[in-house]
This record gives sequence, C-alpha cells and structure tokens, in this order.
Amino acid sequence: MKKKRTRWQEIILVISSILLLIAGLTLVSGPWIKSALISNYSYDYTRETITSSKIQENQSTLGEFDYAAVVPPSLVDVLAAMNTDYSDQVIGQLTIKSLSMNLPILKGTTNDNLLIGAGTMQENQVMGMGNYTLIGHHMQDKSLLFGPLLKIKEGAIIQLNDQEILYTYQVQTTKIVSETDMSVLADVGDNRLTLITCDVSSATNQRFVVVATLVEKNNLNQKNVNTHEPKNNTEIMSKNVQEYQEVVSLTQKHEKRSISVILIGILILLFLGCLLFFIRKHYRQLEH
Repeated sequence: MKKKRTRWQEIILVISSILLLIAGLTLVSGPWIKSALISNYSYDYTRETITSSKIQENQSTLGEFDYAAVVPPSLVDVLAAMNTDYSDQVIGQLTIKSLSMNLPILKGTTNDNLLIGAGTMQENQVMGMGNYTLIGHHMQDKSLLFGPLLKIKEGAIIQLNDQEILYTYQVQTTKIVSETDMSVLADVGDNRLTLITCDVSSATNQRFVVVATLVEKNNLNQKNVNTHEPKNNTEIMSKNVQEYQEVVSLTQKHEKRSISVILIGILILLFLGCLLFFIRKHYRQLEH
C-alpha cells in the first residue's frame, strides 16, 4: 500500500513545479522580454518629449566615458534600468529611414546610456562639426539599437537633430576595425558622422564602423541654414524634413509591440494559474 503524501509534501511539490516552470519560461522568453523592454525604454525618449532648452542644458554637463566597462546588457541590467531617468542625458535624436531606426542620443558612453540609444564618445562633440562619433549596442535582436546598422548601404541618409537643427549626413563607407583602433575618433578636416558598433552580437574584438559626411542642415522651424547652396533649397529642405518626419512616424509600430507584450504576459499568467489548478486537483484526487 502506497503511503499518502503529507500536505506539506504536496505544497512543496506544487511550489517546486511552479518555480521550475517559471525558470523554464524565463530561459525561453528572457531574450524576447529583454528586447521588448529595451524597445519600450528607447521609445520613451524618441517622442520629442525633451525640449531644445533641456537638450542644451544636458549638453553643457560633463559626460561619463568608460569604454572598458561597456558590456552586452543582461535581462537583470534591463530590469534594473526600469527606474532610471535618462532625461538628463538625452541630447538629440538619430534617425535612419532606410533601416527604420529612431533612437535617442545620450551624452556619454555608459552601460545605462547604451541600453536605450546611441552614446557620444567624446566630451566636446558638436552636431554638424568635425567628427561626431556615436556608439551603440549590437543586440541578438537585429532590429534593436545599432543592430540594423550592418545592413546600411553607401549613399544612405542618416539624420541627427537637437530639436532645433536637422543635420543630414550621407554614408560614404563602412568598414571593420579593431576595438583598439582609435583613429576612427579623430577629426580629419571635414564635418562627418561616425557610427560604431560590434561586428557581431556576441563577444568580439572588432567593430563595425559607418562613416557619413554632412550634406545638409535644416532648421526644423524655419528656413534652410548653412547649406552647400543647392539649386533648390526649399525643395531639399522639404525632402529632408519630410524624411525625418516619416521615420518618426514609424515609432507608432512600437505601440503594437507594447500591446503584444501585455498580451503575452496575461497568457503566461493564465497558463500558470491553470497549471496550479490542475496540480492541486490531481493531488486531491490522490488523497481519496
């Protein structure tokens, strides 16, 4: 005759089963959850909620630059960032229409900054002047942060803005360099943009570099400023501003992704509830 399990044994078994299930779900869905959270954080700072005066204030503060400490973020890092306020670090916005990229630019290279967008790599960088360098993470989810960059083509348009001026750059070249090659940060006499990320999403000692040159500057509220005197300033201004606005509108897709995160969470909770119900029902039947 089989010995009946005690109530405490049943409770321990039920709790153990649930914990194992949660651990399994975390392992399976962890990367997806991490991607969704990063997308959410980034979106919060690309909705033009930071004013131009706040950006100027942020630009005047000292940034933190700790290249050696930057590592791929874990789920724990992402969860810990939920209570972080990035509004004091945001100094602009990066958009690339051809890659559907729309990211905040933050002052400094830190793990926290790179969780939601692009970080500046030097203290006194000025948009539209010299070599403006930005760094970003290459995630397993290729749609996040700087992941799409590896698909960029020569001639592609990249735009930066500080809520006042829209800076339009055109890609000249891409290359892979060693992580120790600091020459990509040097000023070379022109006004360019340099974007840097890892060449793969795993640990690597190489970096993928995009080099683009400044081709246009537009005041987001007024007429064209400081251009190369194109044949039709008004036409080019309208085209560049329109392209920027189209990229910004793509962030509306994010709302659908947020809804899907909520639905998945509800389904997981329902599944856990049903599992607990059937486990308890099963052991009650064994008691009889």
